Amino acid sequence: MSILITLNSVSKTYHLGKTKVTALRKVDLVVNQGEFTALQGPSGSGKSTLLDICGLLDGFDGGTFRFDGSDVGSFTKPWMCRYGVFFPPAYRRWTSVY
Repeated sequence: MSILITLNSVSKTYHLGKTKVTALRKVDLVVNQGEFTALQGPSGSGKSTLLDICGLLDGFDGGTFRFDGSDVGSFTKPWMCRYGVFFPPAYRRWTSVY
């Protein structure tokens, strides 16, 4: 089985006014193609944030994210559109590929 998603030390922080909320802190994850993966944890533990990042719906502050062997930071908007990635307003916060 080949590796589809690799996260190395991925972190995500939200800024709510003067308050910083750490949603993810140095998360490591490997998901193989065809593999069933489940996330479990209490409310507020970062499950939705992790899924948003893995689904290319939100960015991250630190670490590396590889999708199908390619660094997500190298993806262009045309490439992402070809693969059906939707661009919500949050996308504008972490990319400069417009």
